[in-house]
Amino acid sequence: MEAVSPGTETERSRCYCRCYWEEEEEEDSCDRGDTEEMCDHAIVQDNLSNYPVLKVDLRCQHNTHTSTAKSSKNTSCRAFMYLILKRQTYSKGLKSRSEDPHIKEGYYFHAVINNSHNHRVSCAAALAKKDVSKETTEKLKKLFEGGHSPASVHDTFKYDLQEQEGSNYYFAAADRSVCPDRDYCYRLYKKLFKDAYGAPDGEEMLSDLQKRLDSYNQEQGDVCAKMARTDEGQLVIAICTPLMKRVHAKVRQSGEMLFIDSTGNCDCQNHRLFLLLTHSSVGGLPLGVLITTSESQPTITAALQLFSTILPEDGFYGRQEKGPQVIMTDDCLALRNSLRAIYSDATLILCAFHLAQATWRWLWSSHHGLLKGHRSQLMRSFQLLVYADTPSSLAENYRMLIEDPVAKGHPEFIKHLADVYGRREEWAICLQSGLPTRGHHTNNYAQSAMRVLKDKVLYRLKAYNITQLVDFVHTRLEAHYIRRLTDVANNQVRGEERTAGAVDCGAIVKEDEMNYIVPSSTGPERYHVSMDIGFCSCPHGISGQRCKHQVAVEKMFELQDTFPHTSTITTRKLYHEIATGGMDFPEDWFQSLLLRLSYEDTAGISCSGPTPSALDPVEIQPPHSHALPEGISCGGDAHTEFCEDIPPDDTYSAHYAGLYYSLIKLSITYCP
Repeated sequence: MEAVSPGTETERSRCYCRCYWEEEEEEDSCDRGDTEEMCDHAIVQDNLSNYPVLKVDLRCQHNTHTSTAKSSKNTSCRAFMYLILKRQTYSKGLKSRSEDPHIKEGYYFHAVINNSHNHRVSCAAALAKKDVSKETTEKLKKLFEGGHSPASVHDTFKYDLQEQEGSNYYFAAADRSVCPDRDYCYRLYKKLFKDAYGAPDGEEMLSDLQKRLDSYNQEQGDVCAKMARTDEGQLVIAICTPLMKRVHAKVRQSGEMLFIDSTGNCDCQNHRLFLLLTHSSVGGLPLGVLITTSESQPTITAALQLFSTILPEDGFYGRQEKGPQVIMTDDCLALRNSLRAIYSDATLILCAFHLAQATWRWLWSSHHGLLKGHRSQLMRSFQLLVYADTPSSLAENYRMLIEDPVAKGHPEFIKHLADVYGRREEWAICLQSGLPTRGHHTNNYAQSAMRVLKDKVLYRLKAYNITQLVDFVHTRLEAHYIRRLTDVANNQVRGEERTAGAVDCGAIVKEDEMNYIVPSSTGPERYHVSMDIGFCSCPHGISGQRCKHQVAVEKMFELQDTFPHTSTITTRKLYHEIATGGMDFPEDWFQSLLLRLSYEDTAGISCSGPTPSALDPVEIQPPHSHALPEGISCGGDAHTEFCEDIPPDDTYSAHYAGLYYSLIKLSITYCP
């Protein structure tokens, strides 16, 4: 049954009634004064004294307005319930003049019920037509507030209901009032986000977006986001959050190399989103976000110009308008032309993976008529060009490829290869040895960041409108990188690690504080390592990639404040500052668990035993003397075996002192 009243789906389940409380009725039903007062728990139109106390007209939910929908629940059921509670007196104390005999007999409540339905009332099909209850709607709203999508809300709600109902889940799942259908979740989602983010498009949406950007900038105390219109009427938005500005200012790689990639289908209006990142030992770190309504060259250029106006004073690690030294993209002509126009000093290179992928698609295209057996062979030959060690080997491999009989049989491939080879400075790894790429030849950082955006920010769901998309960048994307950096700073996630391998650390020659000569582990070559800029003259380190020769120098000379390749204490402090903006922390927060004590630190430490009062403080002797303090004997063979392995004075280090002190405390006993 439901109240006879027009309205929405949730309104039809309410009873529209007039309810007044008399002066002497039970006091715990409602809060009221000494006089007749209207009840707050009912829906009342007018406070007219000649109305009944209560009047409710209910009809079956299957007696609705006719609908053309195939799944209409209308069966024209005539079942109804009519309730009325009449007054004993009118206003001013006058008695009722009603001729109803029941009132004279003292009966004021009338109920008329017709319980004759023309359909089944206890089957699953009848329960599936019920309206969703208020309690269920509130639970759904809380799930949406937690970041769920309509699909995940529906699945999570049914799982929780199954855990709650147990064996009765079979019946609860059929009742739509407690287990809503997926369509209702989507409708509620759109309603909620329309209330939160305004109109889905149009001028009203743009006006609301501008207000939100102004509010966000005021909240941050800085200009972190801007929007503008191009001459062609395209919308461009540039975002550089506080965390992104700290990455610009504090991470050196931001001035060396920039990765940029774009994606679509992020919102219902299909705006394009460009993500700008740099690399670090914890993965890609964001430098900015661009959102446009078009992927044309003028639109991208306008977005980059707008982005330059919100950069911090030390943007791109102090390079500012010059931009980074190297920019890696896929082979998008409009994007690359826009980048050249804004950052003319930067060197643009192509992602080796995207280049190989484009070549593979070209080879397998049926329009070019290549035989299937020849495609793989030509692809392998092309990869030899990309990964050639030297420019001479690159030229030799190209000559061999164009003279290959298989390649000669396909003139279109020869022509295509000549066009690609003409741009070899953009993709040949051997021609990028002088660039600070640090071993990065693919756009994997951007690809990984795009997956984070779609999986952990959008939850594989389109944003309601561009206003919500911008809000997600400010909140969810920012929060993800804060959590990531915090985990690394707390040493809960390991960064990139390498070992020194078989490098002879004893043969390293120190030229000055930051320059070293390191021997090769496989031949007579000797490589120059510059620790201040993170380069080595070996094939791996020439582009700035972390190599075993740099690791050997760090471990041999215990360098911590070097270029942040790994998660050292220095870099962990840096990541903490980027994540928190400079929050204070205890002095030993980033130190290791174990104490490393020198011999001087152990001098004068007292050891306790069975009769501590009978003994004076015992001073631990230097470990190389192999002698125990007087009055102390070994409790086993651990101390004896350890003493035999202790090195002489010239190679003694603080590590042995700490270990020696720990073993002394664990293995010695006092003699009686």
